[in-house]
Amino acid sequence: MSLRRAFFAGLALAQAPVVPIEADVAWSPAFTQNGAILAPARIGEVLGTSSYTFECWLYTTFQDGFSWVGGYDDVRNRFSSHIPFQGRIYFDSGDITNGGRMEFGYFAQLIQTWNHIAVQVDTATNQMRFYLNGELYYQQTGISLRLPTNDVPFVFGYQGQSYLSEIRYWDLIRTPQQLKADMAISYGNGVGRTGLRFCWRGNETGETGTLVRDRSGNNLHALLN
Repeated sequence: MSLRRAFFAGLALAQAPVVPIEADVAWSPAFTQNGAILAPARIGEVLGTSSYTFECWLYTTFQDGFSWVGGYDDVRNRFSSHIPFQGRIYFDSGDITNGGRMEFGYFAQLIQTWNHIAVQVDTATNQMRFYLNGELYYQQTGISLRLPTNDVPFVFGYQGQSYLSEIRYWDLIRTPQQLKADMAISYGNGVGRTGLRFCWRGNETGETGTLVRDRSGNNLHALLN
């Protein structure tokens, strides 16, 4: 898979979010049936052993596919999301047979527009949350934390019909105000941002190749496949 130019345009929501300032000239990964971002193995030591926030910009082109999926095939230790799949949105974290799955209906505005997506697992409130463009869209009580492991691949975008950009993982809960304040900012350098474990811009303007650079300072670089 190669980097493809993508334009952030045509946002259909009544109050459309402001996309990152470089969006009009951005190069975002365009995921198809086999394209994916392959995360480094040791990212398994980062994900989901406590509260976290995962966020990204997503452009979904297909109404019945794995538009964004990050994780692996393990129902008891999963980190994944299907946005949407068969008319539903799924967010999985930990054991999906024991409180680790959040599922709800999707919205037509999600298709063929750029939207900011954020998901959270909050140990303090025992809740999972889904944010759309900085606004809380769905939440449920009950969580399941992932087990620390790095012996399985973490894959973002596999079998998708979508674009992703500004992929960020925080080992803390970000407030709606924080999400809104930063969603339109492209992190050229995220070093020093408290709790930011990795940041893949996915729009490496002017660069070529298959490396997706981590802008957090933690050197969790990934590869395009």
